[in-house]
Amino acid sequence: MSETFFHLLGPGTQPNDDSFSMNPLPITCQVNGEPSMAALEQCAHSPQVIALLNELQHQLSERQPPLGEVLAVDLLNLNADDRHFINTLLGEGEVSVRIQQADDSESEIQEAIFCGLWRVRRRCGEQLLEDKLEAGCAPLALWQAATQNVLPTDSLLPPPIDGLMNGLPLAHELLAHVRNPDAQPHSINLTQLPISEADRFFLSRLCGPGNIQIRTIGYGESYINATGLRHVWHLRCTDTLKGPLLGKL
Repeated sequence: MSETFFHLLGPGTQPNDDSFSMNPLPITCQVNGEPSMAALEQCAHSPQVIALLNELQHQLSERQPPLGEVLAVDLLNLNADDRHFINTLLGEGEVSVRIQQADDSESEIQEAIFCGLWRVRRRCGEQLLEDKLEAGCAPLALWQAATQNVLPTDSLLPPPIDGLMNGLPLAHELLAHVRNPDAQPHSINLTQLPISEADRFFLSRLCGPGNIQIRTIGYGESYINATGLRHVWHLRCTDTLKGPLLGKL
């Protein structure tokens, strides 16, 4: 068989295009593994902390918390050795949350490497007010903060600014759904729309800052932040190189 066809049309026979580029593929996936038994065996701990964990396991075997509820174990009074043992055992999962509370305290929530287990701490300055291990679909502090009815359902449109393209119609679309409590969940994909920096600034002023920040890791990172409007969230997804993949309201 003649090789002329492959020589003329095959790979490598055409000049390279210097302008060609590809979106970066995921390089690594940030997933934390289980703690080694050797590491746990080296952690000093008391029988009391084992009893706490056994009791939580027993309660979970008899009852799974329904949506919006948790089973909680108070860890505030553990000694330093027991707290280090718990930290080593639970590790850090893919989800972390910060919540600014109305009393100026801050809740710090970290998913464990075990699905459905959450480490929940609440601080005011340097003082640790709460330290809990919670089992459930989501930690109680997050449920309460995300569903509270103290945020406005409406907002006055900020004055228009120079450089607006789609900011005004997007603002009216957003407020139309916020004002209707019976509306189905709605999303605005900011990544697929022609949006200027002025549009982003305008929408940011409309929504205002919220009190909940959620971060997830894996192939890249996702940031889910509450806004100052009730049930309105800003979602941003980035790749492993911190490049933007998706932005939504």
